[in-house]
Amino acid sequence: MASQAQQGVTKTLSGANASFNDKGKPMELRLSNMVAAKAISDAVRTSLGPRGMDKMIQTAKGEVIITNDGATILKSIQAIHPAAKMLVDLSAAQDIEAGDGTTSVVVLAGSFLGAAEKMLQKGIHPTIIAEAFLKASSKSVEYLTEISTPVDLNDKQSLLRAASTSLNSKIVSQYSSTLAPIAVAAVTRLVTPTSSNVDLRNIRIVKKVGGTIEDTELVDGVVLNQNVIVSAGGPTRMEKAKIAIIQFQLSAPKPDMDNTVVINDYRQMDKVIKEGRQYLLNICKKIKKANCNVLLIQKSILRDAVDDTSLNFLKRLGILAVKDVERDEIEFLSKSFGCKPISDIDAFTEDKLGYADLVEESSQSGAKVVRITGVKNRGRTVSILAMGANNLVVEECERSLHDALCVVRCLVKKRALIGGGGAPEIHVSRLLSQYSQSLKGMEAYCFQAYADALEVIPTTLAENAGLNPIAIVTELRNRHALGERNAGINVRKGLISNILEEDVVQPLLVSTSAIELATETVCLLLKIDDYRAANSEAEASTSTARAPPQKKTRFVDPSEDPTNFAEEVEANLEKTTRKGRVRNEGYDSDSSDDGEGVVESRKKGADDEDDDMFALDKDDKKDEPSAKKKEEYLRLGDIEGQEFGDSESEKGSEEEDEPEDEDDAERRKKAGMGFEMSSFNMRDEMEEGKFTEDGTYVKSFDPHGVHDRWMEGVDDREIKLARRRKRQQDRQQKERMRAEEKEIEESGGKGALEKELLGMLNKGESVLEALQRLGVQAKKSGQSKNTGKSKADDAMHVDKATGQKDAQTTIERMTHLASTIMSLGDSEIYSKTFEELVRSVRSSGQVDASWVPRSNDKMYEYRWRVDSGAQPGEVFGPFNKEDMTAWHKASYFGSAGEKVEVRETDGEWTDWDSVLE
Repeated sequence: MASQAQQGVTKTLSGANASFNDKGKPMELRLSNMVAAKAISDAVRTSLGPRGMDKMIQTAKGEVIITNDGATILKSIQAIHPAAKMLVDLSAAQDIEAGDGTTSVVVLAGSFLGAAEKMLQKGIHPTIIAEAFLKASSKSVEYLTEISTPVDLNDKQSLLRAASTSLNSKIVSQYSSTLAPIAVAAVTRLVTPTSSNVDLRNIRIVKKVGGTIEDTELVDGVVLNQNVIVSAGGPTRMEKAKIAIIQFQLSAPKPDMDNTVVINDYRQMDKVIKEGRQYLLNICKKIKKANCNVLLIQKSILRDAVDDTSLNFLKRLGILAVKDVERDEIEFLSKSFGCKPISDIDAFTEDKLGYADLVEESSQSGAKVVRITGVKNRGRTVSILAMGANNLVVEECERSLHDALCVVRCLVKKRALIGGGGAPEIHVSRLLSQYSQSLKGMEAYCFQAYADALEVIPTTLAENAGLNPIAIVTELRNRHALGERNAGINVRKGLISNILEEDVVQPLLVSTSAIELATETVCLLLKIDDYRAANSEAEASTSTARAPPQKKTRFVDPSEDPTNFAEEVEANLEKTTRKGRVRNEGYDSDSSDDGEGVVESRKKGADDEDDDMFALDKDDKKDEPSAKKKEEYLRLGDIEGQEFGDSESEKGSEEEDEPEDEDDAERRKKAGMGFEMSSFNMRDEMEEGKFTEDGTYVKSFDPHGVHDRWMEGVDDREIKLARRRKRQQDRQQKERMRAEEKEIEESGGKGALEKELLGMLNKGESVLEALQRLGVQAKKSGQSKNTGKSKADDAMHVDKATGQKDAQTTIERMTHLASTIMSLGDSEIYSKTFEELVRSVRSSGQVDASWVPRSNDKMYEYRWRVDSGAQPGEVFGPFNKEDMTAWHKASYFGSAGEKVEVRETDGEWTDWDSVLE
């Protein structure tokens, strides 16, 4: 009876208050959307507040994330339902707008959806609910603005309280006293008196694993994510730095396409290496010429940013290098240093450099950190160094710092604070309930439902803190009804207190943005009454129909009047051309065979209106009316002047006992297979000259004529003889290579070669340095030979020439050994030092582990002659050659060394000139 009476009352209603009789499917769809959205809301509801739970998330790559940040959690959720995806996007929108409150906005949206579901069950139309909710959100923003407290950006204590409140709900809440001042200082450095917003891209957080969160600091300067390159022994500290950011690579250039170059001669390899070294040396010299001493090199995916050769040059020039700078860091670093990125070595000038007092790589808590301090012309940027014991802590520290920075930014955008702890939500809920009593009809029900939904925030805070939500929320309502509008939930003490006295505050923008965004999302879901899956086949056909026609290339010669060129191109495109793709036996041109551009006589069903170059004359066709269609065209063998090699012609050439080149060999392989077929393109044939402009075939065409014009006038027999000699030289070269390989195997392989090379090096000397030393000695010997004029000098020159010949022989032998070792795969042989070769020889198994090599360093001993007055038999030394020569120049041993006898260590005693000339 009661239900019948209610139905009777419903039937008497009219207009906006009439009951909404919805169809079955739209109601099911709305309920489905609400269930999916509330499931997302319930998933993050337990993470709200200081005592909220944390979520452990495993990414697709296997990484583990532990966080209670709503945006991070929802970003990792693989939502499938469209309504669930809308709540994920809602959290992202709140993160962009305010940076904080990403969990609250989703919880509010879930509560609003629950209230809307109750209204729908009462028969209220979704449009009425959506309009009422939007009005209620506007009223809520008004009420929140009324209870807000204005903030001055110079009041650092208010900013610190807001940042600390944001950090108290994070995992790193115990470090809020460390992170909050950093966030406030970072934002206030970028704020100007007229600022209405702050670009957080000018604040960079550099993460380093090491130490604890307490080691996190705001750096007065710039901190780099990368480390200094020290593999080549370059500097790690640079005072009065002149910094350049380059977007090109200090490595050997590579082609755009993958190519393989086969080098079978060590001389060619040496030439390639020499050219590469010269290329890099020129670049490094230009960098040094611009007075640059710090290089920041952008990361490249095409080739290495630097190689060992360029690093060696940079070390010698005293340039500090940092590589793998990401592309998205270039703008920040350029703004920080006041410099310009350089994309080409030719544009490397001193005016594009940045200046700093010190660039230094230091070790802090086990992590290497590159700091750049004392930057001149510094832009408005800030760098924060975030430290942590492991990656999980560092990542959460970064997320917490980001939220704190966003909170301070919110105070810049809307300079007002409100309390936290559920106080503003209860206050707005109470005022909305009072306001709903002044309304009439269904709007009043919607306002009351909206007000009740706002209580989800204090209820959730109490639940997550382990308190009794019913008792806490009831007491909170009572305190607000008594006029204590700042009363909120103190989750630490478990009671109701004045939340402002506890320094629990938040920006006004966080709450207003959360309420407005959550309400708009709920209203959008309420207005959806149907769901359709797009037809993929229909989309494909639509996209195909809308796709622009396939472009075709036309070759159009420009006219003398450039103003009419565009019209002429359009006109020529509309014309039917003869340059189409003709696919027939023996023909293969470059365009399609769909009929467009094809010769008219070759189209299917086309009349013979145009003459074809290969077609028979029309008079001949009239004489033979019964001829088949295939007789209409000449066969390849009937074309006058075009010769094809068959088996008989090949057998008849007795003079060519072996093929002359690769083309000749390929042609002989096809002998006996009928006519030789090749691809045919009229444009290529015309350019190569096989046909003249009028279509006449040229018999005397030589396919090698373009390349062999320099051989005009040379007899064919001489050409064949030269080719035979070339093949003979190739065979001899291969035999020499096989002999060298055999020699390497017999000598013991790479280890034996390195052992022999060791005997030519001094300790601490590389192979390249040894070659340079021997070259200098040979050059000095040659100069001394050309300066003498007397007979005595001529006699001395003979000896020096002999020494020069020996030195040159040593150079050749060392070069041969190094090149042979390089051909065995050791491309770094020239940069290897004496000690590195010793380790390599020991590891090869050629010698024992305790083997001590014989170096090229010669040591000498001396003793005084008996007639010099010294005690005979007393031996001094050993000394190196430089010391002995210096003493000789000082006449310590006499004017010509006549006072001493000299010998190599453990050698035979002799005079000075015989040993140390």
